[in-house]
Amino acid sequence: MMSWRPIRPAELEECLSLSPKRMGDEIVGRARAGAAWHWLLRSRSFRGVVIESDVAIKGHRIVGFAANVFVSASFAEREIADPQPGLNGRLISSIARGDAVVLTAKQLAYDNTKGCVHLIVVQPGSMPAVLTPEECQDVIRQVSLANLACFDGYRVRQVLLEAISATEIEQVKSFKVWKLLSTLEEYHRRNPGNSWNRDRALFAIDFAGGHSFEVTAGHNREPILGLRSIDQELLEAALRGTTDMELSEELGLKLPALKKRWASVFNRVAIAKPDLLPGLDDNLDRQTRGRQKKHRLLAYVREHPEELRPFLHPQSSPKGSSIQSSSSSASLRK
Repeated sequence: MMSWRPIRPAELEECLSLSPKRMGDEIVGRARAGAAWHWLLRSRSFRGVVIESDVAIKGHRIVGFAANVFVSASFAEREIADPQPGLNGRLISSIARGDAVVLTAKQLAYDNTKGCVHLIVVQPGSMPAVLTPEECQDVIRQVSLANLACFDGYRVRQVLLEAISATEIEQVKSFKVWKLLSTLEEYHRRNPGNSWNRDRALFAIDFAGGHSFEVTAGHNREPILGLRSIDQELLEAALRGTTDMELSEELGLKLPALKKRWASVFNRVAIAKPDLLPGLDDNLDRQTRGRQKKHRLLAYVREHPEELRPFLHPQSSPKGSSIQSSSSSASLRK
């Protein structure tokens, strides 16, 4: 049996090793690209999942890795207007130089509420070479299920994917939703002797005329908990199996401050959905009650991913969507 779940930071190197050519290190080098990937894992615009097998397959428990990133419309439009090899490399280099084209949480919430979003598939579903054709199909099915859950409720305008080998090109073509935008021959004609392999192509899922398509996972549910962005960030990190000690480091909080944030989340949830966290046995100590509340809340948001979807709060304004992403990635500059 296989199942999908969010990627954990400790698994990143293993996941990237499944398809090293998709790391996007061509422009900035491996070390800076690795730092950019770790930055991506903390971004609200990143959706990365692993496909895990209940029983190891020839030494592999992680048998698939898929990753997608919400990017600015201007970046997507530039890539379409002038197709070139190295889509992942340009995305990663923007993070490394401190001018990320990745949407901030505020930009994502605003664009998905008032407009539409653009998505780059940086890892379509990399797998170990030892899998059988049947096992590969199982991985693809799990990636499809993960995508439905991760993008439920998003209004998607365009999805871009660069296939990086002849095999990948044929695989992408087999999914009829993808449109071949460019074989990149024009780039090679203008740049003879370049170092990129020629069996690459740019594909898109494009909704013409400026329309968008709202992804639905069969229930079309709206969030009811009203979680703030910082609450969602906490829960997303906790869903990756992160301990409170690791959470405090990842979120830059001291443990007392982290506990206050958990208490704030519990209070908000208790108001929005009183039956989710009912009163627990008074005989339980405070720490045990806290663990049980976390367990119930995390189980709920796993089944209701719409609660972690950034949304536009009433006090938000269009101005919030114009905040530049560069400050959040400035620490990655050389």
